[in-house]
Parts: sequence; structure tokens; C-alpha cells
Amino acid sequence: MLEEIVNLDINIEDLDHVSEECKDIILGLLEKDPEKRIGSKHGFEEIMHHPFFKIPSLTVQEYWSAVIGKYFPPPSVLVPCVD
Repeated sequence: MLEEIVNLDINIEDLDHVSEECKDIILGLLEKDPEKRIGSKHGFEEIMHHPFFKIPSLTVQEYWSAVIGKYFPPPSVLVPCVD
């Protein structure tokens, strides 16, 4: 199993419903070469400033403070009504 993990190529380019920012952060975190992996040069700061985590109305510091403080409401889940 380790052999497959180490040698398996990841292809998420065909996922049309996934944003380019999302694809980029996933591939950056799963990069096999530790020197190329996101965060390897500037630590967590590099990950924090990735466009995937950008919310126009918040600064990077405000966003991460909200994440750490659990201030984001959970997403609404629509449950179908059953008669």
C-alpha cells in the first residue's frame, strides 16, 4: 500500500466542479517532493495566504482568527420534506 501511495500519480484536472484554487491547494499539499510542497519554504504562512482561503471581505488575519475561533456558521443543509 505504501508503494502505491508513494508512486501513484494524482490527477484531479478532470474535476470540473472543483475550483482551480481548490485543485492547486490539494496538489500543493499532496506534492511528493517535500521541497516543492506548499508550506516548505515559508511554513504555514505560505498556506494561509493561498488564494483558496481568500474571502474578499476579510484580511488573512481576520479569516484565520475566525477559523481558529470557530466563528464561521456551519453550512445550511437542505433536508427534503417528506409527506
